[in-house]
Amino acid sequence: MKLFHRVSGQGHPLIILHGLLGSSDNWYSLAKSFSQHTTVYLVDQRNHGQSPHSDELNYPILVDDLHAFIQENKIQKPDIIGHSMGGKVAMGFALKYPDLVRKLIVVDIVPKDYPVHHDAILEGLTSLRIAELKSRTDADDQLARYVPDESVRQFLLKNLGRNSNQEFEWKMNLKAIDNNIEK
Repeated sequence: MKLFHRVSGQGHPLIILHGLLGSSDNWYSLAKSFSQHTTVYLVDQRNHGQSPHSDELNYPILVDDLHAFIQENKIQKPDIIGHSMGGKVAMGFALKYPDLVRKLIVVDIVPKDYPVHHDAILEGLTSLRIAELKSRTDADDQLARYVPDESVRQFLLKNLGRNSNQEFEWKMNLKAIDNNIEK
């Protein structure tokens, strides 16, 4: 799978992997700062952001996607920052390919199993009547029934985009994420 990414800066390579329901956009400000000293690769993982969608979503596949990305872009021994889901991908990659990583920075997650705790968020996102939305405010109002925290809603609604007909659509593959959340 050819992952969408942005590259900036110069120097030793740094790959940044976002968390579940996020995208490379979430790291844009920090990447701008990091790019003063390093070549930053901001990556949208499969089913997120602008990367391709697939019915499959699990950590071994995400690790394989990262390996293919590194090989395809001829990146030598990158430092990798992984946040939450991206942290698990980074840890899995470092375990499977220890000679391909220089440094690993894992943010907001540890190497253990976590119970699924995104039920209300996923229920809220899947309940949105995308075709009926007139504005982001409509989406926010609908989602508020499931996600009371406004900052969390605004983060989630960054995944809402418009297609060529100016109709709302998800940038992420919500169905695949929802169907594979246990994995």
